[in-house]
Amino acid sequence: MTFYDSSTNGYIPGKDLHVDSVLSEWEPRFCEFIDVRILVTTFNVNGKSPPSSPGALQPWFARKDAAPDFVVVGLQEMDLALGTYVKDSNTKQVEWLSAICKSLRGYTEVHSIKLVGIFLVVYQRIDGATPCGEIMSNYVPTGFLKFGNKGGVAIRMKINDTTICFINSHLAAGNELERRNQDYREISQLTFSDSSSIYEHDLIIWLGDLNYRLSTPPNITNETIRLKCSTGNFKSLLQFDQLLQQQLYRTTFHDFQEPEINFKPTYKYDTGTNNWDSSEKRRAPAWCDRILWRVMSEGTHVVASDYESIECITLSDHKPVRSLLHVTTKRIDAEKRRKLLDEANREADRRINNMRPKVRLSHTQLDFGDVWYMEPKVKMLTVENVGACPVHFKFVARPGNDDISPNWLSVTPPSGTVMKGGAVHLSLQVLIDQRIAWELGRPGHSGRLADILVVRLRDGGDSFVEVFANYKKSCFGVSFVELMNAPAPKSQEEELLIDLRDPSDAKQATTTSKVPLPLWKIVECLRANGLENIQMNDPPPDSGFVAIRNALDRGAPEQLMLMTGAGEVDLITVYTALLRLIDSFPDPIIPRDVASLCLQQVESPSFCSACVQRFSEDNRIVFDYLIDFLADLLPRHRSSQGLRRPALQSGLLCLSDQKRTKVLHRAVPQNTEWHPTNALYFVLSDELLNRVL
Repeated sequence: MTFYDSSTNGYIPGKDLHVDSVLSEWEPRFCEFIDVRILVTTFNVNGKSPPSSPGALQPWFARKDAAPDFVVVGLQEMDLALGTYVKDSNTKQVEWLSAICKSLRGYTEVHSIKLVGIFLVVYQRIDGATPCGEIMSNYVPTGFLKFGNKGGVAIRMKINDTTICFINSHLAAGNELERRNQDYREISQLTFSDSSSIYEHDLIIWLGDLNYRLSTPPNITNETIRLKCSTGNFKSLLQFDQLLQQQLYRTTFHDFQEPEINFKPTYKYDTGTNNWDSSEKRRAPAWCDRILWRVMSEGTHVVASDYESIECITLSDHKPVRSLLHVTTKRIDAEKRRKLLDEANREADRRINNMRPKVRLSHTQLDFGDVWYMEPKVKMLTVENVGACPVHFKFVARPGNDDISPNWLSVTPPSGTVMKGGAVHLSLQVLIDQRIAWELGRPGHSGRLADILVVRLRDGGDSFVEVFANYKKSCFGVSFVELMNAPAPKSQEEELLIDLRDPSDAKQATTTSKVPLPLWKIVECLRANGLENIQMNDPPPDSGFVAIRNALDRGAPEQLMLMTGAGEVDLITVYTALLRLIDSFPDPIIPRDVASLCLQQVESPSFCSACVQRFSEDNRIVFDYLIDFLADLLPRHRSSQGLRRPALQSGLLCLSDQKRTKVLHRAVPQNTEWHPTNALYFVLSDELLNRVL
């Protein structure tokens, strides 16, 4: 049957797929099709302020032909200042908006959204007559400790009567291919205030620093890549582009389209030049900055022109990338459509009598086997349309549940339309993060995970997919008190929470032997390798964490020294594993009630010092041990720019649960000096991040 809005006696799209299908075919009978020009551009600005020269950004937005109707600008790393990760600051946002507006005369801002340094803004021509509305926005933080330095922001709107979702994302950097894929899957779960997903729009436009690199064979060296790029022979390198490879494997960005790349890699350059990276790391060139789109409805068409990088913009180590998208939108004549409703309803009923939606799932059971802490595991599920008409599917919550899947399982995409004879490939991911580990660590939980996913067909039946996994308990996500009181091991093979320390190890510890063994092993590994050798400027990596976690969980923590000595794991990876461990404790090392008291008198170091005496013995042991470690670490990095990175900052935030409670909003006197006895005072203050770091 056809669905109507009782107030207007009008048709409600989305309520009946069969009527939708009929009307989609009949759109020329009641729609006017209008081409809308959208200039889309992305730029990782590397924390830089915009140039002061009024015309410096003009080449970025300059056009030879008619001005576009809309301009969509996505920035990444807009603000790398330390305080941005702690409390919101709009300073850089105001600077960049002002600079862009000076280069985009004749446009007005429609909407913007920011997540730390990831910024998305949509402009419309002031003299433009194209209607836009129904605007909503949201964001998803990803990456290390969910600080928001990586993730995605999205704005959805209706242009004419076509719904478009714009996404700007900054995915994991470096050699973290799987982490990038995971970031994509997490951002794909984004929903808006009306519960619509990004896939429930006519068009998705995805831009940003996607950070995909080149996976070249050993015979193609960094120097070869640079030479090819500098001499214009870069096209042969695109076969090694990770994004194109992942699309081919249907791992990420499946069914997304991208214009042909005819420009040099956009990363990495020496700032202020067009020279490839000459720093110690000498990063290989790569096409990190991309613009893609995915059409979700048959009546929407996109043609791209001028997909290019702007090489003359040199303020960052990236180049801006832009493309002009010619989008065919529809403008509905509601009265004409209303007159067709009865006819469309009869045609839909006729089709329903002849056909019912029908799909075939590639699996009705998926067993992920053993899964481990913060190690995503992915399996594919194919939904194939074997019926005689288009079918819309959507994963729905089982009765009594609020979500379509438990928090350890995600589905990408969670909904979609499959045309007759077509198929959609879905990614199912199991990921055990700290909060899930806390739940699984409760007494009596076996670690066995099971759930049933419900795939609902509009105007059809339900299909079911059983999902199983077995969580292997880790020292991550466990109370530090439990780790402190873990029994001695019975054998090398005994798993989890085992205390392998020996008397000689205990004598070397800087506090009592009750310090949790995993914590102690990581800290002493860092000390033995030299705290000054931790490269705080490096982005916190995911690679190597699994090896460290396995060494700690499987009763072989001495492997840490062997791995660092052999160069298999670098010190920043060990250090970030320490932060992950601290952050994964269910309860903070600084008790919440004490932290609250100190916030009331944060200007008094002596009061905060006295608060330490109120700690329980276990909390004080771990606190004193880590403060001794930080007291040794900070002086070795006091002048390092790396201290402006979340890697070191979070070492203090994790102690006091500040990352979770977001209460670091106070300052301390300028003459306050660092001393371990004042540690709590500094941990609870913003000024720690500006003075001590």
